[in-house]
Amino acid sequence: MDFSSLTISDIKSIPEGWNELIRNKSRIVEIVELPLVKACEVLYDKNVRTLESSANSTNIGGFARICIDYNSLTVENQKIANNFLHIDVGGDTNISATIKILITSPDIPISVISNKVADIANRFKKQPLTWTKIYTWYKLSKIFLGYIDIKACREKDPKLFNNIYYYDEENDVFFESKEHYYKLKKTYSVFKDMIQKAKYINR
Repeated sequence: MDFSSLTISDIKSIPEGWNELIRNKSRIVEIVELPLVKACEVLYDKNVRTLESSANSTNIGGFARICIDYNSLTVENQKIANNFLHIDVGGDTNISATIKILITSPDIPISVISNKVADIANRFKKQPLTWTKIYTWYKLSKIFLGYIDIKACREKDPKLFNNIYYYDEENDVFFESKEHYYKLKKTYSVFKDMIQKAKYINR
């Protein structure tokens, strides 16, 4: 299909992915509607966490949007969000920042929406991947199996969780994905600090 000929009226809603923690970049095209894929990929590459998005025919007369986890942004990126995004405060600490593009007509090409949203996404600076999760054997055993003998569990099946999470053998912890492991390791001090905190909390 020639995407250049598509308008917003051609785009159907994708119900999956609401508040999903994106573990791999390849997942974006599966849960994000076409006009926002480019921007969401830019944000993922910059380690900016997206919470939900919408740009389909139901948004005509309203806004195409990408909602970002404001609390996970660096101070520099929070300033960028304050200047270019709509800030919503829910409760004392729950803050989201939303990229909004007004959809006034069903005939707006998706390329126009895509470029406008990507232009805003590109304003953010790359930051450490602080919003990923790190798990210990104890934590995963508690989540999936209940309170059990962790030592016996490891001896019986040392690869029990490897098909779900990425195991860092050197540090004896699990990451959401191999992709997250390598993204976080690029900021090594943050990498080591998050591992230390995960081990302390999940003792």
